[in-house]
Amino acid sequence: MAANRSSSDSSGGALLRSGALEATPQQDDRESTRSSESPTDDEMALVQASDKFNRLANDAHGYRPLVAADEYHQGHQLQRPPTTHPGQSPFGQNIGVPPNIASSPLYRGFGDIQARLVTAQQYVRITPGFTNEQAQTVQQLLVGVGQDLTRFATTVIQEHTKSQHQAGDLRVQYEKAQNELLSRRKQILELQEQYKELALEKDLEAKTVASLERQIESHQGEVKRLQKLTKDYDHKHAKQVQSLEDEIKSLRLSQGTNMQLVKLSNTPQNKASHEDPDRDEEQSLKKNRTPAPERRKSSLDPTAPEFGPRSSKTDHSKEMLPLLRKYANEGAAKAAGRGLESQDSRAYGNNSNKFEPSRHTPTRMGFRGGSSGFSSGPNNAFNANSRALVPSNPQQQGRFRSTAEFINVDHSKLQNKVEWSAEDVTLGFVRLFGMIEGLVAQHHVQPPFNESDNMLMMSHPATWNYILSMGLKNQAQSASHMLDLLTRFDYRHYVMKRIILDYIINRIIVPEVFFGFNEAIDNHLNVLQNRMKSRVPGQNGPNIARPQGLERQRIVTDHAKVIQFIIEAPEHEDFKKRMVAKHTQMLSSILRPVRSCSVEDEQADKALSIVVNAAYTVSTRIWVSGMTLHYYFPETGSKFAYGTMRSLNYVDVPSDQMQYQQYRIMLVVTPTLSLRDDRDMDRLRTHELLKADVLVMR
Repeated sequence: MAANRSSSDSSGGALLRSGALEATPQQDDRESTRSSESPTDDEMALVQASDKFNRLANDAHGYRPLVAADEYHQGHQLQRPPTTHPGQSPFGQNIGVPPNIASSPLYRGFGDIQARLVTAQQYVRITPGFTNEQAQTVQQLLVGVGQDLTRFATTVIQEHTKSQHQAGDLRVQYEKAQNELLSRRKQILELQEQYKELALEKDLEAKTVASLERQIESHQGEVKRLQKLTKDYDHKHAKQVQSLEDEIKSLRLSQGTNMQLVKLSNTPQNKASHEDPDRDEEQSLKKNRTPAPERRKSSLDPTAPEFGPRSSKTDHSKEMLPLLRKYANEGAAKAAGRGLESQDSRAYGNNSNKFEPSRHTPTRMGFRGGSSGFSSGPNNAFNANSRALVPSNPQQQGRFRSTAEFINVDHSKLQNKVEWSAEDVTLGFVRLFGMIEGLVAQHHVQPPFNESDNMLMMSHPATWNYILSMGLKNQAQSASHMLDLLTRFDYRHYVMKRIILDYIINRIIVPEVFFGFNEAIDNHLNVLQNRMKSRVPGQNGPNIARPQGLERQRIVTDHAKVIQFIIEAPEHEDFKKRMVAKHTQMLSSILRPVRSCSVEDEQADKALSIVVNAAYTVSTRIWVSGMTLHYYFPETGSKFAYGTMRSLNYVDVPSDQMQYQQYRIMLVVTPTLSLRDDRDMDRLRTHELLKADVLVMR
C-alpha cells in the first residue's frame, strides 16, 4: 500500500509518503544508552523528564492516518503523467507553510489531492478537442481550487494542533488537581486520626478529673469531720480549763481564809487587815500579775532591754525585706508581736476579753500596731477556743505578693479613680510592668540592633555605664556579667525591662518629678524636702534623727496638698506634657543603641511616651494619698530571700529551697515595693505591695 502511495515520475507526480519518513528515534536512544557509562541521579532525572517531554510531543502529533486505498486516490484506471517536482505543491502555497504542518499526515493527504489536480490539468492539455483558451480556463480553475485547498488544509491543521495543545494543558491541570485532591484526602485522614486521639485523651482527662473531684469531695468531708472533732475537743478543753480555774479560785479563797484564822489565833494583827481581808487578797493577786504587764510593755517598746522574741524559735528577721532594716522599729514591732503571742498563749483563757490594754506609747514610724498589739472588741478577739492566739481579722497581716498573682485583673477601674488605696497602687504598678514588657517585646528583642553589644562601651559610653550600674560593684566583673546577659536571648529582655524600670522608679515615681511647675511651688517643695531630710535632737538624748511621728506625717500631708494643688491647676496639662516629653527623650537616648534596627525613632518615641505617661499617673496618685512609697533593688550577687523575692528562671525549684541552698542573685528585674501609711497615728501600717523579680544562679 505504501508503494502505491509513493510519488515518482512514473506514478503521476503525487507527494512522497514512504515509510522512511516515520523514523523511530527510541531505538537510537537505547543504543546510545547501552554504549555510554552508567548515568548519575541527575542525569536519570533529566532522562525521565525528556521521556515525558517526548510523550507530550507524540500526543501532540497524534497517530498518522492512512489514506483509503480506493480507486480515486490510487488512480487505478487513470494513467498519471510524470512530474518533475513531486515534493512541492504545484500551486505555490508551500513557501509560507511551517515545517510541522507540511510534515503532517493530513497535509500530505491534501498533497495527494493537489497532485491529482495537476494530473487532471495535464490531461486537459494533452486531450484532443480542447482549445487553448478552454485549456487555460480549466487550468486556472484547477490552480484556484488547489490554492483554496492548500489554505483550507493549513487552517484545519493549525486549529487541530491548537486544540491538541489545549487538551494537553487540560490534561496536566487535571493531573495536578487529582494529585492535590489525593494529598488533601491524606491530610483529612491524618486530621481525623488526630481528632480521634484527642477525643480519647479528652475522655481520659475527663475521667481523671471526675475521679479527682470525687477524691476532693471525700477529702472535704474528712476535713469537715476533723474540724467538727477539733471544735468539740476545743469546747471540751475550754470547759475543763474553766472548771480548773474555778477550782483554783476556790482553793485560793479557802487558803486565804485559813491563813487569816491562823494569824488571828497566833499573833495580834493590824485592824485594817482584820477588817478588810479582800484587800489583802487583791494585793497578793496584783503582786502575782505584775510581771505580765511589764513584759507586754517591754514587747511594745523597742528600746526596752527585754525586747525580742521569748520563745526558742529561731529568729528569721534577717530574711525579711532589706528595706525594713532601715526602719528598726518595724522589725522590733514584729518581734515584739511574736514574743507577746508566745507569752500570752499560756496566760489567760476566757478572761482575756476583760483585759483593757493601755494605749501604745510613742514609737518610731513604721510600727504596725494593728498586727501585733492586743485590742478589745470583735475585730481582735482572743479566747481559749482559738487554740493559737491569732487575730480574727487576718487581712491586717500583709505579705509581699508577686506579679504572677495578678494575671486576670481588670484595670479599668483605675482610670477615673482619684484616691488610690494600697491595693490600687499595686494594680497600677502591675499594669505599668505589663506595658514595659510589651514595649520591650516590640522594640528590643528582634535582632539586629542599632549597635553591637560588644561596641556599646566604645560607641555609647553613657548607655553602657547605665547598664553597668545595675550589675556588680566591681566594674570589670560587672562589664563581663552584663555583656553575657545582653548576648543571651533568654535573658536580654529582662535587662531591657530593668533599664526602663530603673529609670522610671528613680526619676519619675519620686517627689522631685514635680519640680519645675513654677518658682513658688518649687520653693515650697524644696522647704518640705529639706525638713524631711533634716536631723533634729531626739527626745531621749542628744542623738539626732530625722522627723518622726506626727511631725513627719505633717510634712507628708503638706507635700500631698501641694501635689494636689498642682494636679488641679489649669497649667497642669502643659506641665505634664513637658515632663512626659523630657523623660521620653532621655529614655530614648539611653535605649536607642540597644533598639532593633527595624524600629523607627518616631514609633519608639510614641511607645515610650505612653509608658512614661502611665508612670507619671502612678506617681501623682501615690504622692497625693498621704502615704510614702519605699522601693529596694537588692544587690546583684546577694543571697536569695523567698519572703521578698520571686525567681524568674528556676521556676521548678521551691523558693524556700533556693534560700536554704543559698542561691545568688544574677540580675534584679523589678524592685521590692512597700507603702508606709502613718495617717492614723494610733494604727500605723506598712503595706507590703510586690516582691522583687530576680534572676538567680547557683
